[in-house]
Amino acid sequence: MFGPIASLFCRIRNLNGADGVEDFGATEFEFAAGFHGQLTSVWHRMIGRPSNRRLEVFAENLFAASDFDTLGPITFQRGSSANVETISDIEVMARFSEKLLRERPYLAPIKDYFAIPYAIEDAIFVAALKGICDPAPPFSAGVSAQRLVEAAYASARSGNAVTIRIPSNS
Repeated sequence: MFGPIASLFCRIRNLNGADGVEDFGATEFEFAAGFHGQLTSVWHRMIGRPSNRRLEVFAENLFAASDFDTLGPITFQRGSSANVETISDIEVMARFSEKLLRERPYLAPIKDYFAIPYAIEDAIFVAALKGICDPAPPFSAGVSAQRLVEAAYASARSGNAVTIRIPSNS
């Protein structure tokens, strides 16, 4: 989303006692373009608390946040305004579906199932097996993600930031 990562610093812990499984991770990223990001992951034993993925983006004149992946709603503030604007979950799903169908018309038969977790990923995988589209994400994205995970573990072991080698074709 923000370009190649230049370096990262990670801390991990095992707080809940599952041997060999870290259940807390906090990673700070420095992007090659000068942006900064943080990713915090917590695995907890609080049965009544739902699992979620919160995304917050802070920019010079914008704040946007979502707690529900592609299912919305999305809240945001612009400039110095204290007003919080919201794109409803219905509008988020409508915009997402319209864009997805424009880019991947072969998904039209499952459009009523876009909100079901992993339905789109599964359909794209099957379409790629059938030769209808290229695999998405490409294999290289998986390799890049694995390299970042390995760099995060190296940082956590050493207690130091790790420089990421950015391929020349990035």
